Amino acid sequence: DAFRFTLSMLSPPGRDVFFAEENLEMGRNFVNKIWQASRMVLSAVESEEGQLLAETGRAGDDFAGSWSRSFTEPLAFEPELSWEDRWILSALSRCAADVQGHLSAWRLNDAASRLYDFFWHDYCDWYLELAKIRLYGEGDSRTVLSVLLYVLANSLKLLHPYLPYVTEELWEKLPMTDGLLLDNSYPEPDDNFLDEAVDTRMQVFRDVVTAARNIRAQYRINPSTRIRVNIKTPPSGRDIFTDMAEGIRQLTRAESLEVGPDIKKEKGSAASPVGEYEVVIPLAGVADLEAELKRLQKEKDKLEADLARTEKKLSNENFVAKAKESVVQKERDKAAFLKLELEKINESLQIIAGSDIEE
Repeated sequence: DAFRFTLSMLSPPGRDVFFAEENLEMGRNFVNKIWQASRMVLSAVESEEGQLLAETGRAGDDFAGSWSRSFTEPLAFEPELSWEDRWILSALSRCAADVQGHLSAWRLNDAASRLYDFFWHDYCDWYLELAKIRLYGEGDSRTVLSVLLYVLANSLKLLHPYLPYVTEELWEKLPMTDGLLLDNSYPEPDDNFLDEAVDTRMQVFRDVVTAARNIRAQYRINPSTRIRVNIKTPPSGRDIFTDMAEGIRQLTRAESLEVGPDIKKEKGSAASPVGEYEVVIPLAGVADLEAELKRLQKEKDKLEADLARTEKKLSNENFVAKAKESVVQKERDKAAFLKLELEKINESLQIIAGSDIEE
């Protein structure tokens, strides 16, 4: 399966592809990701004490109705979908439409890439992480379990032509399926699930969480350390974060979250713009500012030395006149990159220098 998927994803039509054995790691890792994610979902289903499935189905266009039209075992209840539930269902429908278009055009590699991106990033990296909050916290976990199973099962259907063995094995283990996956119909896009509003909300959520994580990495904040996350918004842009607040706290490991137009930057706060919003994280108490100041200064000195050598080479008329244009352009690109990196370093130094390190 891993071999087949790798060749499919890396082989655009009409082009020869040089085979490299290390490329198989991508397919191997993807198959392992599918298996581990499925095991996690099935383990949560086994631990669920509430009744998830029933003997009679539900009609209509609601989620339970869509479930009943897809699987042999219908749901025992009508889930109250959260914004992230609606988002992953919308993302699944868009993925099915894209894959259908790629397969119709015989672009098997584009279809494989789209499925890889949806399952690895949308389903595992984002929805599964958000789902854990409700699975292992308070409240009814049946809704998130039903959505996890629904999207997982349809993902297995979509992936089956590329990964027939592992998808068939996992399909048999799902609690609401019967017979071979091979005998099922290929998933069609469901326009009832499309929701541009939650698609936009998820993009904001992703950008905010990614910005906070990047600040953590940039200032080498210990992953186990709880941080304060502040989000500065326009006067009318606060409400979008109401339902996302707990997810942001959990995925950024924040001890507190403040949102609004009146957010102030404390001395020594790192900030990252996210569209019309700004993520602000105070560094005092969570980062070793003195050590970081020394590290940044050392890195700045190295960048300045590299830039001086590059600019000296570019100022040499003989070099510019006699060297190949591609070589000269490479040096110009290097100088531009070094200047950009220096700007980032200087900004970080200014932020830390504004902190009361001695305190």
